[in-house]
Amino acid sequence: MPEPGLVTCKCFDPKTSKIIDEEVAIFYPHLMFSALAESYPEFFQMLFKLDELPEFGEKTLARDDGRLNNHSATLEKGGSKSPSLCSHMVMEWNMNPGTA
Repeated sequence: MPEPGLVTCKCFDPKTSKIIDEEVAIFYPHLMFSALAESYPEFFQMLFKLDELPEFGEKTLARDDGRLNNHSATLEKGGSKSPSLCSHMVMEWNMNPGTA
């Protein structure tokens, strides 16, 4: 799994009752998904059902829901529209399972 990122954050120190700068680890979901796809492609396919993304996207777009206007999931990316798996990672519909 990928290493977490480290950022400096303002924190309350209960011992001193002061606000201090503390280094904290943050988790990057898109890196975790990428590592999962690369290391365990069969599990990734089972979990996210990439082969069903085109049909899901077509059904979603066919609803002509105004909330999708200019939504990032409906913007052209590499010549095709792509649905979001999560807010930090977008997979192309024509992506081969096991690649990220």
